[in-house]
Amino acid sequence: MRVPATGLVAVALLAAIVGNEPAAFAGLRGTPVGPAAWDGRIVPTAMQGCTVGGDCYPRAQHVCRSAESRTGPDGPLALRFLEVSGERQVVWRYGGSHQRPGVSLKIEEDIGRSANYLRLAGLTLR
Repeated sequence: MRVPATGLVAVALLAAIVGNEPAAFAGLRGTPVGPAAWDGRIVPTAMQGCTVGGDCYPRAQHVCRSAESRTGPDGPLALRFLEVSGERQVVWRYGGSHQRPGVSLKIEEDIGRSANYLRLAGLTLR
């Protein structure tokens, strides 16, 4: 299901990802795509697709990737990301010194294909 990632909907989407973290993102698992891997049931509009990798807490991750950008590290994808965050990676942490949910947003580079992707991941910070 495509979900527009703007305003309150984006906040609700991130809350749904973080809320599923203690259950290894079981509520976000769709069709199996391999051992301990599933298509994501919810895909933000700006992303091409999502996957859930790992079948147990705390190793599971919910990862979404955008369509590729072949324009290089200073192309439109990088510039949009820098306008939003000022950095190439942003990690949100939820207080405390124990294992806790986190969300990471970064530019991921595929050197072999000369492509960049925007990557949004829900994970457990240790």
